[in-house]
Amino acid sequence: MSDNVEASNPDLSLDEHKAYIDEFGYAYIEGAVKNNTNENYPYAEIEFNFYDDDDAFVGKAIDNTTDLEAGGTWEFKAVSLGDVRSADKYALVILRGMKL
Repeated sequence: MSDNVEASNPDLSLDEHKAYIDEFGYAYIEGAVKNNTNENYPYAEIEFNFYDDDDAFVGKAIDNTTDLEAGGTWEFKAVSLGDVRSADKYALVILRGMKL
């Protein structure tokens, strides 16, 4: 599965990632997000969209965390919200953190 992943948030960076689909059609994207600031994020989230070979949307995968420490790394596992066996590629659509 190919990807289109460019994080535009300078405070949070997507350092690595890989995707796979299980035998039930659910997709998983695993990777790491680095907090490049000296502030804690009490909440952070990541979201990917999946597309088929005609670029039609076929699903999404999400994950979130609480308490991403300053300079810390979050090991995420975004899980699709349904069967995405027809997915040919994925794209990062949201990478954000919320500060107090």
